[in-house]
Amino acid sequence: ICVPRGRVDTIFVYCPEQKVHRKVLIYIPPVEQDSFPVLYLMHGISGDEATWIECGRVRQVMDNLLEQGRVKPMILVMPDCNVPNKLEPKKRTNMLRNMFNFPILRMGDFEKAFPGMHKEICKLYPISSKQKDHYVAGLSSGAMQAANIDRDQPELFARVGLFSPARMKE
Repeated sequence: ICVPRGRVDTIFVYCPEQKVHRKVLIYIPPVEQDSFPVLYLMHGISGDEATWIECGRVRQVMDNLLEQGRVKPMILVMPDCNVPNKLEPKKRTNMLRNMFNFPILRMGDFEKAFPGMHKEICKLYPISSKQKDHYVAGLSSGAMQAANIDRDQPELFARVGLFSPARMKE
């Protein structure tokens, strides 16, 4: 049986707060609808925007779950969440540099830029305007970022998923 496949778009969204274009991967389900719920997936400190696709096999998982009727069609947004990565993608940070820059994660730079990025993505894709259809989840440092975004902008998301969240004592 051939399972219909969603597509993955690569876009760059300008974040004026950081003066950087952030690379974002977007999974679009293989169905036609006027609008879709949206789930943001934040990667951990050792990853980048492609980690959910390459390691988590998000495209194959979603395609199979949709085929089985186990999930509703939704758009998945996987941004580059690396705070110190204020360079073009070809000059990426790596895990070691991210580890040495870990205190930068606590500055909230990515979280401050997130609402503008979210608004821009909602303009580009057929995303539902209802808060009840907006979700965010993250792994490790990405979970910390998701929690911070929800704390600072509780009106953005209906649900938050935190997987092995990194956290600060504060």
